[in-house]
Amino acid sequence: MQLSRREILLGITGAAVTASAAERISEPARISERRVYAEGSIVPPAQVLARSGIRVESARSTTQGTEYLFTFDSLEQRTQAWDRCNTDAEWCVLRKTGAVLLREIAI
Repeated sequence: MQLSRREILLGITGAAVTASAAERISEPARISERRVYAEGSIVPPAQVLARSGIRVESARSTTQGTEYLFTFDSLEQRTQAWDRCNTDAEWCVLRKTGAVLLREIAI
């Protein structure tokens, strides 16, 4: 059996596309969450987030305040992480000051 260069290239390309699609399918879906804390608001300290299992993908200042992008492996992991954060002694003290102003949450 003799194959042309074109047939060989199409076969290689097809195999690469199939392998790439298989990798994407096997990757677990990630949950992204965007939170915006108002200008002047106290924000969760990095060590509290880390202790709680919350991964900060990005943090930036905007005209609305401080915007965070968090990622989680599942909704269940997100719920458990925020439960841990909201019961963290250090974060509870900061929240009780009344200076935490959360403007937006989007999942």
